[in-house]
Amino acid sequence: MIYYLSRVKTNDAPKFNAYLLVCLLCGFNFFSICVIGLYFLKINPQEIDSHATKMVGGLSAICIIIYLYLHLYKKRDDIYSTHKRLSLKRKQQGKLLFWIYSLISIPLFFYLAVNLRWG
Repeated sequence: MIYYLSRVKTNDAPKFNAYLLVCLLCGFNFFSICVIGLYFLKINPQEIDSHATKMVGGLSAICIIIYLYLHLYKKRDDIYSTHKRLSLKRKQQGKLLFWIYSLISIPLFFYLAVNLRWG
C-alpha cells in the first residue's frame, strides 16, 4: 500500500502522505471491529460515557499511529525498493488487492456504524 500511495505526489512528502492514509485505513478497520464487538456484546455505544469513548478512541488512534510508524514508516525505503523488484504480475495483483482493501474499508465502517441496531 505504501508504494501505491507514495506514487501520488501532492507535495514534497508522498511517502508521509501514504503513511497517513494507511493509518486512516487501519483506523477504520480497527473501529469497525470495535463496532462489531460492541454489537455482539450487546453494549449500546450511546449508553457509554462520551468522555470515556473519546479517551479510548484517541488512545487507540495514537497506538495505531505509533505501531504503523515503527513497522511501516521507518522501513518505507526498504518497502519501496522491495516493491520495485517484484514481477509485473505480482505488482498488478498487489494493486488490485490494495484497491479492494481501500474501497471496502471505509464504506464498511460507515455501514456498520449506521446500520447495526443495539437492542
